[in-house]
Amino acid sequence: MTEDELADLAAQLLKEMIHIGDAFPCRPNAPRLRNPYARGYVFGFVYALIQEGHIESESNGLNAMKVVHIEIFGPDSGPAFLDRALSDEVPDSMFTKGQIAGAGDILRWLSDRSTLPLALTDYLHGTALLPGID
Repeated sequence: MTEDELADLAAQLLKEMIHIGDAFPCRPNAPRLRNPYARGYVFGFVYALIQEGHIESESNGLNAMKVVHIEIFGPDSGPAFLDRALSDEVPDSMFTKGQIAGAGDILRWLSDRSTLPLALTDYLHGTALLPGID
């Protein structure tokens, strides 16, 4: 897959999870999408997909990451969302826990398309079974 195809796939999958999670703007779960766990999930999901797609150039990978964030959150919020995600990379943080969950979800889906990546949706609905996550 090309960088553009990977970015499009990531954006489409994430937008579907956000839709199912009732977290688009002005929806009840939208505030949860701004939490460190959700930001980490989105970042980890896209990063793992980029790695699996063998995007070798760091600038191409970052560009794909930016494209996904803009596609999901718009031209104003997307880059800010990515900047916040990049600033939240702290070991043992909620961001890191989300990042691990996002990467795991997409990697499972890539190896077995019968398993839907829904950990973000569960988090957005408040039904995630993760200790210490509000």
